[in-house]
Amino acid sequence: MTTQISRDSFAPEQRYSGLYLQQGRMILDADWNELSDLQKSRLAEALRDAIASGAPRSGGLALVADAGDGGKVKLQPGVLYVDGVPACFPGSALTVLTAQPDYPWHGPYPGKKLVLYADVWDRPVTALERPELMDPALHGADTATRSQTLLQVKWCANTLDPLDPAVNPPMGNGLATLTLRKIDSGSDPCNPCAAQVAVNERLGNYLFRVEVHDVDPAAKTVTLKWSRDNGAEACASDAPPPGFDQGDWVWEYFDTDTERLLGLHLSGTTPKQRGLIREAWNVPTGADEPKAFARQWDGYGIFRTDTGALVKGRDRGVTLAAAAADDPAHGSCWVAGNDLWVNLENLALRLSVKSRQFVPGDHWLAAIREAMQASGDVVLNQAPPQGVRHHFLRLGTLLDDGSLQPPTDAERRRMVFPPLSDLRAADVGFTEQCNTLFHGAQNVQQALDALCNLGAQNVHYTPPACAVEPSVRSLLGLANSPSTVDVVLDALLCGLRANDVPLDKSDAELCADLQLPSVVSVQDALKALCLRSGGCEVAVRTSEQLMSALKQAATDQTGSLWIKLCAGSYVLEGDLAISGLTSLRLSGESAAATQITFAGRRLTLMAQEIVLEGLGWIFKQGIAQLNLRAARVTVKDCTGLRQADRPAGPGLVQVSSPEGQSATLHWSGNDWTAWVQPDMKISWQPAGAGTSDAEFTKALQIHVKNLMQQAPAEVQGKSLSTLVQAWKALGAERWRAWSTSIAQAPLVARLRYVSDKGPEIAFLNNVSGYLNGQFGPDAEQSALNDLAHLVAAGQPDHVLTLASTQVGGTIRDSRLMGWLLMLNGITKDISITPPTLHGNQGGTTIIPGGGTLRITGSTLCGVHSALPPDAVDAKGRLTRSLPGLGRLQLDQTRFEQPGSVFTASTWVAQGNTWDFDNGDKTLPGTALCDRATFSGNVLEGETDGIQISLPCTARYMQSGLNVLIELSPPQ
Repeated sequence: MTTQISRDSFAPEQRYSGLYLQQGRMILDADWNELSDLQKSRLAEALRDAIASGAPRSGGLALVADAGDGGKVKLQPGVLYVDGVPACFPGSALTVLTAQPDYPWHGPYPGKKLVLYADVWDRPVTALERPELMDPALHGADTATRSQTLLQVKWCANTLDPLDPAVNPPMGNGLATLTLRKIDSGSDPCNPCAAQVAVNERLGNYLFRVEVHDVDPAAKTVTLKWSRDNGAEACASDAPPPGFDQGDWVWEYFDTDTERLLGLHLSGTTPKQRGLIREAWNVPTGADEPKAFARQWDGYGIFRTDTGALVKGRDRGVTLAAAAADDPAHGSCWVAGNDLWVNLENLALRLSVKSRQFVPGDHWLAAIREAMQASGDVVLNQAPPQGVRHHFLRLGTLLDDGSLQPPTDAERRRMVFPPLSDLRAADVGFTEQCNTLFHGAQNVQQALDALCNLGAQNVHYTPPACAVEPSVRSLLGLANSPSTVDVVLDALLCGLRANDVPLDKSDAELCADLQLPSVVSVQDALKALCLRSGGCEVAVRTSEQLMSALKQAATDQTGSLWIKLCAGSYVLEGDLAISGLTSLRLSGESAAATQITFAGRRLTLMAQEIVLEGLGWIFKQGIAQLNLRAARVTVKDCTGLRQADRPAGPGLVQVSSPEGQSATLHWSGNDWTAWVQPDMKISWQPAGAGTSDAEFTKALQIHVKNLMQQAPAEVQGKSLSTLVQAWKALGAERWRAWSTSIAQAPLVARLRYVSDKGPEIAFLNNVSGYLNGQFGPDAEQSALNDLAHLVAAGQPDHVLTLASTQVGGTIRDSRLMGWLLMLNGITKDISITPPTLHGNQGGTTIIPGGGTLRITGSTLCGVHSALPPDAVDAKGRLTRSLPGLGRLQLDQTRFEQPGSVFTASTWVAQGNTWDFDNGDKTLPGTALCDRATFSGNVLEGETDGIQISLPCTARYMQSGLNVLIELSPPQ
């Protein structure tokens, strides 16, 4: 109900804290009412800061499953705070949701799949509704009204969120503007001679109210009503005072139930309608129609919420009608933009309608005072509603079977908050910030209970930075950084091994072998002792002692042998094969101090483990090979050299695995060279040679010899001039013959050298073109000098061979002056020529073996892979799956020659350097694989900034962050 007040002076934005009367002044209702609003507002703000929303532990509202009524969810009456507003649900017994005293009429209640929520709001109560508010001593005088806080528990489908303002706004957001209409004099229709007729221009003093009566979402309409006396004129409908039921008014029939139906009802339409508005005095008679009381309004209107268009309405006896914009006639309505305009009797109403929310009970108040206002004044400008404001709190959720969903800990604490004098640990929320120490505790009590189950994994511990290294901490791999006790204890109790316990090198009685820098742990010491034959090393100082020890091992074919070669030179004359040993170790003082010269063709060492360290190897024969066959092969800090007189010999070192086993290679700190000596006989001469050809060959041999011996510049210049003259003497026909043979010569494809002009690059493929007259008459000297350098350089041979895809391991911090050959288990009819790929017929490219090889921090010519001769057809398409390593990783390695071929199921190349020049006719490499990663690689050489693409057959590849080189599918 509305009340008889002169105005609403409460202004929260002014932050007033009190109201004080002055002596001798009049007492106004607005002052008294403002004091009440100040006190109520400050109390709500304080409670909102202290409590916010929730129910007290004792005497609070609660949802309860009534065990005596089949578990049906009911309400336990009590107190509830919502946004700091205190409210009370009256009663003492459990109450079903459909029998609430403050919510007697409601929508359908299915009892399941619902969200239950509280709606708390204030309404005025007058003596008309509650006669006991009048004092009989005053003969029924109505002195003051009250406000009542309602607590209504409502519900909606569990697909809606009643706390979402877009779904359930606490108050509408329509903007209203009220303007005093201009009062003009007009002509007198009864006296045409009179030009003007005076009009009473008094405005009067009153409180004008515009209120949202109802909202119909289905029809998209909003019903407004307005009154110049705040809508406060009301009476019992069966006993209206004289004249109340007459005049140009509209009447609203209501009762105490309809006054409780403000706000929205997400559960659906309530059975009882809001107050009924009638244009004539006509008391309703329907059973569910409100009729106890009647209230006078100046007028009402029903408008569309989507367009603002008038549906119907009336104001002070005038029927509202749609009209053109700015029509001054009383009752004219029009829509401009998003706003509705209505000309009332004395005021013009402008209301923002489109895209706005309206809630029944929204209202706007404008105090009209003739002493300070005049016609045309704006008395309310784009103002939001002043009330009614609803406060919502989610109480719980009913599941599919009608049972109450268990609340979260935060929801539980909110609905049973304690008094400060009885605050408990379970009432205080908790945020887990310590890994899983508190096992997901949500309140302090749960966190404290979790400490009872505290485990080692929850106690943090930082291992110390030990003063002496290596220590157990470092050998166990425990970082000097925060950890937990369980990690340290597990490592000590379950992971501690002999290789995690450091050897005490301060013990002066340790033998020299255990004082080596490589012996760090107890495990290292045990291995050092096990690698000795009979537990002791065999020290040799002469070739005869070395050969005798090796032959004895070949005869015994059992046990372990460690031969320690003292500084000096040793010669092994003939072929030798040693097998059957558990462990074979040959170690020297260093590669420079301990030299072994092998004069035979094949030295075969077979054992479960082979170790070669600190040795310098020289192989006399150009086809000699060191064959290492073991499950574990270690070659460390060794050098090796073999010079052959023709290419295509066996790999200098070949590593293979025992039958049915895999092999792990540890190749580190080595420098091995396998090279083909310069062809001083010039075996690639063209057929039909004559005298001039012989002279040219002789001149070329002399210049090559001068280059190899690094003769003085004048000597080299003279031999080069003689070579040029011999070339010119051949004539054009022999030039072409020699150019053809040079292109097919078994020489290195490209060589960098320094001439008197500075750095030069000789390309085998370009020499024949220069000498064939394609680059002018002055090119012969440079071309012939390039040719001589190519002959003098010789060419790289296979320095290290991995026999099968079962051989893996690491090649680290080494230099291979030659090619690494991966035979991939192919023993005959192999091809190592880099294929020209234009496609892949599909399917798996690589049949992976068990080996995983990593090449890191090393330099080598490149990698050759053995391929079947029919692997690539005439159109450059890969026609079959190939054997290869399981994984090949290239890391921080330099490849000095183009033409590498890599075969592995997974190929990873990162941070490598690829030597390449514009004249190279072969790409730096080709990756035959199924998965590839290529990152951080750099192309170096005379490339003029061009970018080179490495063909790759991988179906899954990533290539990026490279410089001038990338992976790409076959083109």
